[in-house]
Amino acid sequence: GRLQLIVEARNSFENGKTDLSDVKDPFVLAGLISMFFLQLPEPLFSFELYDSFIDVASETEATKDDRIKEVLNKLDPSSYRLTQCFFSFLHHKIHLNALINNMTAKNIGLVFGMSLLKPKIMTPEAVKLVFKQCSLLQVL
Repeated sequence: GRLQLIVEARNSFENGKTDLSDVKDPFVLAGLISMFFLQLPEPLFSFELYDSFIDVASETEATKDDRIKEVLNKLDPSSYRLTQCFFSFLHHKIHLNALINNMTAKNIGLVFGMSLLKPKIMTPEAVKLVFKQCSLLQVL
């Protein structure tokens, strides 16, 4: 299925085939990017800020945007810049074409939620917060 295609695309990329234009399934490409983020030693939204991001997910809609900005501003400069670039790409190239590629904000959150924001140690309590992780990415 898709996992096999994702692994094949990753292997091709790692072996120098950087042109992935023949991969037509947006979920395979999203899975490939998600896999990249999962393999980082520290998630893009750092372990240190995990609780702050989870707290933002519980905010009311009226305060959520300001709180997200506050927490994002605590990221180190390289993570902040990567976040800007990545979410700009997700918005302009992926989400705005959701009618074609089916990558709605919800689907983007589901694909990237655990890749970008995760606790240092996965506990049963942390598993219960996965929905909050995914919903937070929908807002971004």
